[in-house]
Amino acid sequence: MDTPLTTDSEGPARLIRHLTRAAYHAPETIAGLAAVIRTAPLTYLPLTFAAARYGAGPFDAALAAVAKEIPLTSEECDELYELLPLDMSVLPQTALAITEQSCQRTDNNARLAVALRKRASRLNAVGRYEEALITSKEAVKLCRKLMKLAPDAHRPDLAAALLNHSADLGDLGKHREALATVDESVQIYRELVTTDTHSHTPPLGIALLNLAASLSHGGRYGEALTAAEEAVGLCRELVASAPEDHKPFLAWALYNLGACLGDAGKHQEALAVVEESVTLRRELVAVCPEVDTPDLANTLQALGAVLSAVGRHGEALKAAEESVVLCRELVASNRELHMSDLAGALSNLGARSHEVGRGREALMAAEESVRLWRELTVVNPELHVPNLAAALRGLGSCLSAEERYSEALAVTKEAVELFRELRASNYGAHAPALAGTLHNLAIRLEESGRKQEALSAAEESVQSWRELAASNLDAHTSDLAGALLNVGMRLSEVGRRQEALVFAEEAVKLYERLHADLPQAYIDTLISSRGFRDSL
Repeated sequence: MDTPLTTDSEGPARLIRHLTRAAYHAPETIAGLAAVIRTAPLTYLPLTFAAARYGAGPFDAALAAVAKEIPLTSEECDELYELLPLDMSVLPQTALAITEQSCQRTDNNARLAVALRKRASRLNAVGRYEEALITSKEAVKLCRKLMKLAPDAHRPDLAAALLNHSADLGDLGKHREALATVDESVQIYRELVTTDTHSHTPPLGIALLNLAASLSHGGRYGEALTAAEEAVGLCRELVASAPEDHKPFLAWALYNLGACLGDAGKHQEALAVVEESVTLRRELVAVCPEVDTPDLANTLQALGAVLSAVGRHGEALKAAEESVVLCRELVASNRELHMSDLAGALSNLGARSHEVGRGREALMAAEESVRLWRELTVVNPELHVPNLAAALRGLGSCLSAEERYSEALAVTKEAVELFRELRASNYGAHAPALAGTLHNLAIRLEESGRKQEALSAAEESVQSWRELAASNLDAHTSDLAGALLNVGMRLSEVGRRQEALVFAEEAVKLYERLHADLPQAYIDTLISSRGFRDSL
C-alpha cells in the first residue's frame, strides 16, 4: 500500500487537477483518471477529493469503484473520510464506499459504532433511507452495549448515534419514534454540557433543532418553538466566543426558528429571524461563495414564504427571483451538483409568481421545475420521486390558474399516482402528501365538470386525514379541517346541502379549536369556514 501524501505535493496535485478538469468536461476521460488513481490510491484519492466538483454520476461512480476494490485499514478509511468534501452531495457514492470498508475492516466496537453512524449518514445522502435506518439503529444498539462497560467514555457516542437515528426515523415518517429518540439525545447532551461546555454545546444545539422539527411534525408547535429558541440562544453564545466558527450554525438555527414561528402563526416574528438568517448568509457568501451560496439561495426561498405570509407579495417574488438567479449560477458552474437546488427554487418561484397574478411566468417556472425533477428522478428515483410528485402538484395549480383544466387534471393525476406508490412503500412518510394531493385532485376534477369524481376524491382525502389524525390528532387537525370543508363544498355543488352542512360544522369545530391555541394562524380560515357553513 502506498503512503498517503498531503495535497500540497505539487507534482501529483497538478496531475490530478488536470485529469479531474478533463474528466469534468469530457466524461470519456474518467477511466483514465481512475487508472492513474489505482497506481497509488492513498496518494491520488485525497488529491482527487480536493479537486472534485461533481456530485453523483460517472465521476463519483469511478472513484467509488476504486475505493471499493483497494484494501484499506480502518485507520486509512478514517483518514480518507476526513478528507472528503464537507458537502454530502459531492462524491456521495465514494463516501459510502469508504464507510462500508470502514465497517468491514474495524475490529474495535467503539470504532465500529462511529463507522456505522457515518455509513448511515451516507446511505441517507443517496436516498437509501431504509438501509440508513437499519444501520443507525445498529449503531445505537452497539453504543448502548458500550455504555454498560464504560458509561463516561461512550455517553457522547450514544448521544450522537441517537441524533442520527432520529433523523433517519423522521425521513421515513416515523415521527413519534423520532421524537422519543431525539429527546433522549437532548437529555444526554444536557448532561454532557455540564462537564464540558465547549465540546458539547454545538451538538446540543443541533439536537434541539431536530427536537423542534419532530415536535412540529407532531403538531406540538409551542414546544417546538421553545426548543428552537433555546437552540438559537446557544448559537448566539457560540458566535459571541468564536464568530467565524459558528456563524453558519446560527444562520441555520435562525432559519429553523423562522419555520417554527411560522407554524405557530407568528409571521412577523418569523420574518425578523429569517431576515437575520439571510443577512448572515450574505456575509458568509462574501467570504466563501462556493460553500455558502446554496444555503443563501435556500434561505431566500424561506424569506419569500414568510414575506408572502405577511402579505408582502412583491418582495416575496423578488426574494424568489434572486434565489433562482443564484441557483442558475450554481448550475452553470456544476450542473450535476446543483440541479436539485434550481428545481426547488423554480417551484418556489412559481408559487410566488402566482400570488402576484403573473400566471404565465408561474407556469413557465413550474414546467421547468418538473422537467428538472424528471431528469433527476432518472438518476436517483428513491431520492427525487417525492420531489417530482410535489412539483407536478404545483404545476397542476399553475395550469389551472391559466384555465388549462384538462392539462392541470392530467398532471395532478400523475402526482396522485406517484404518491400512491410512495405511500405503498412507506405509509408514514408519504400518506400526508397523498391526502393533500387528493384534495387538489378534487378541485381539478370539479374544474373539469366531473363533480361526482371530485366528490369521491375529496371523500378519499378526508378518509386519509382521519386515519392520520387517529394516530396523531394534533399534527393533522388543520389538514382534516381543510379536507372536511372541501367535501362540504363538493357536496353543496351536487345539491346535497344537508350533508354538506354536517361536514362544514365539523370543520368549523376543528378550526375553533385550532384558533383557540393559535389565534393568529387560524383567524382567516375560521372566518371563511363559518361563512361557508352559514351559507348552507
